[in-house]
Amino acid sequence: MGRICSTDAGTTPAITVHDDGSDTIARVLEHMKGSVFRLDPETIDLPAGPSNGPTHIEVSEGIHAVALLPRPERDPAGFVSSIVDARTAVGPDALLYAPHSATPHLVPLMVYMGVDLVDPYEVVRASIRGWRYTPYSFVRSEEDPFPGNIALLEDIIEETAEAVRGDYLRELVEATSSLSNVGVSILRCLDNDHPGTFEPRAPVHRRAGMLARDSSLLRPEVVRFRKRVLERFEPLPYRYLLLLPCSASKPYSRSKSHRRFIETLQSSGRGRSFQELILTSPLGVVPRELERFYPASGYDIPVTGYWSADERGMMTDMLRRFIADRRYDAVISHLPDDLSFVSDVIPDAVWTVDGGPASAASLGSLGSALSDLDPAPVRDIRRATTRSMIGFQFGSSDWAGEFEVKGREVVSGDTILRWSYRYVLTLEGGRLLAEAGIHTVGIDDFLPKGSVLAPGVLDCHPDVRPGDEVVAVHDGEVRAVGTAAMCAEDMIASNRGVAVKVRDHIRGSE
Repeated sequence: MGRICSTDAGTTPAITVHDDGSDTIARVLEHMKGSVFRLDPETIDLPAGPSNGPTHIEVSEGIHAVALLPRPERDPAGFVSSIVDARTAVGPDALLYAPHSATPHLVPLMVYMGVDLVDPYEVVRASIRGWRYTPYSFVRSEEDPFPGNIALLEDIIEETAEAVRGDYLRELVEATSSLSNVGVSILRCLDNDHPGTFEPRAPVHRRAGMLARDSSLLRPEVVRFRKRVLERFEPLPYRYLLLLPCSASKPYSRSKSHRRFIETLQSSGRGRSFQELILTSPLGVVPRELERFYPASGYDIPVTGYWSADERGMMTDMLRRFIADRRYDAVISHLPDDLSFVSDVIPDAVWTVDGGPASAASLGSLGSALSDLDPAPVRDIRRATTRSMIGFQFGSSDWAGEFEVKGREVVSGDTILRWSYRYVLTLEGGRLLAEAGIHTVGIDDFLPKGSVLAPGVLDCHPDVRPGDEVVAVHDGEVRAVGTAAMCAEDMIASNRGVAVKVRDHIRGSE
């Protein structure tokens, strides 16, 4: 939920102060280099009397503060819920201020939750007590830590803003949250307790790679990918299943090891007879057909041969669920010993690795196991693979009708889709998609060109996520196709910002 907001007072995320003219505030302002959102304490109407819990109050026009915010180190779950609930309640157009809680290490997490403004209260308090923050911890200081602490808070605000602009905020969050126990607790609460808030806002496509670690197992787009593999993937009618390890290079088929696996399959004459399934963390299982979809298309995770209990459980469960409703005549496991923990799921599998999976001995064993099976090629495999990929991306492939595949284009009369790191719509494809009622964005009566801004959105299909291919429609007429820049909920609720980046649009004479 992190974002960049441009206002008359400055750009967020930013630091705010209660400008009461005190010596402490004066010293804070003295050491701050960037712009500051100044709040007048006399205008803040605090809740009177007992309260039932955290709430939000408007402390300045368009700025809402989370009042009675629980301490993050004492109640991380309450801290998270208070911010998420307030962010949802005030809507996307208001700025959200989380008072008296930000430390340099928690700023990325707070911005990720939707906080726009933080104050230097915790940094001032730590400075008075003689604690100095470093980029990685906090330590006792013999010298005055105040100037350095203020500077570090400003630096991390700017670094967080750059992460939002560069689309790597989640990577920064996972890196900084691990610097403290409270950060680890907050991220766990976020991912476990609030998936319904964060998954719709996680991108379904991005060109940047994903740096993964243990905490990525519950990353919203990772969880969504695993779910869609099980629910959306339309399997081809293969008779056999081949299990393969992942590779450092992505997509897998570009790696040396997978090129050798594919060559062995092709030379055996069984290349169109096997469902290839890659086992990996944090994605679980990745069908070969989906290796070019984000996040499978470009993620990096430390590979040591040691899998945590959570990783083992996730991969085992994914494999069990994937094959539960699919009957394969034979299963070949070309997996290394460190993935042998899945053997209970595939008790009748033939294991072919001798040493490393890409060794000559292993490839020879794989070739022999393949040759022992009758060829059972899937007919028109390119069209079948394309249909499966379309179904995964859009939730259904029925809308595409009977099509042909010509190079990178999907043609049904006219070209309806083009492959460019995922399938992108043409206007004709948008018309077919609109007829099926999939990924539609209802707009006001205008002809979109560069972008559709949020005020022009009237309604949106609830499944739309940032990065989805969408079709802009007015009163049943397709006006444009492009890429969603917001999720459906934010498109409808926002009165500012880009909702859809338009790729093609109708002309005025159409």
